[in-house]
Amino acid sequence: MKVLVRMPNWLGDCVMALWALRDALSQSDVDRVDVLCRKSVAGLMNCIPFVGTVHTIEKLSGFKGLLGNRARLRELSMLSYDIGLLLPNSISSALEMRTARPSKLVGYSTDGRGMLLDRPVRVQKWLKEAHMYSYYLNVALCAFGADELEEEAPVPKEKFELSFTDSDIQLIEQLLVRHSVGERYIVVGPGAAFGPSKQWKPDSYAGTVDLICRKYDCSAVIAGAPSDRKVAHEIASRIEAESADLCGTTDLPQVTYLLSRSFGFVGNDSGLMHVAALAGTPCVGLFFSTEPVRTSPIGLSTRCVEADIACRPCYRRECNRGYECRDRVSPSQISEAFGNTLASADGR
Repeated sequence: MKVLVRMPNWLGDCVMALWALRDALSQSDVDRVDVLCRKSVAGLMNCIPFVGTVHTIEKLSGFKGLLGNRARLRELSMLSYDIGLLLPNSISSALEMRTARPSKLVGYSTDGRGMLLDRPVRVQKWLKEAHMYSYYLNVALCAFGADELEEEAPVPKEKFELSFTDSDIQLIEQLLVRHSVGERYIVVGPGAAFGPSKQWKPDSYAGTVDLICRKYDCSAVIAGAPSDRKVAHEIASRIEAESADLCGTTDLPQVTYLLSRSFGFVGNDSGLMHVAALAGTPCVGLFFSTEPVRTSPIGLSTRCVEADIACRPCYRRECNRGYECRDRVSPSQISEAFGNTLASADGR
């Protein structure tokens, strides 16, 4: 059976969906799936053993996106997919998959698109409050012929198998040597595409890195997208410990390998946080304007830190109250959470 999965658009959502796909496939007769995704997340798909062909589309929203990607989608219609699994909730993504013409299109009946689906899946009330792992697992199970979930599934707490090319491994090893980074290092992820309400202050990150590096005799690597270079530079200029700023110098498969061999990760609620957990590194995620009930990182050993103030979660990109949620979290608090995460990992 040939399956095409339309992946979510955001990196963090893609990671949570990959956990769900892995577990849904383990309960089916399907071994591999092809995926349709944005170019920005395609590199990660190439690291996933159960993903076959990775088809990409341009980042164009709504009907403009459908028209802009129409030629590519028509090419997919020639591949005769038996099942199309639709993970985004939008009507435009349903129209995309309709253009790709799988024999059976399965997805949630959201955004008024139920008529476009061959198997519309209802969004049960409990799913709206459950972790996104269960949200994606439920619709994936339906696509593969299983029954809908009746309650929230436990979030996985094990290792996720990844694969890396020799060239990506060699590039990261060379970068670490060039920047005098030892075998024992943490990765810091100070960026967040959503906006400043998710981002901790550079001084706070620098203080946290120095505390952790002194306590555990390790160095630090700052990672992220090219758009995070400014904040990464500010943090690097304040860190007293041995550190390297690799922000914007690695692609997605390379940074995933960098994370997989690291001592641990500390970073904002972001796509990189989810990749860190997927890569198996002990992970501390910082939640400010958001909350972790639905989007906590999934992995072997993870922890979420959040401020206890009445106005959160607000889910705003920017704050008009002075970002009190960020000020309430201290470097010593994150250092302590990091130690607890390591202890949890060692106890497995």
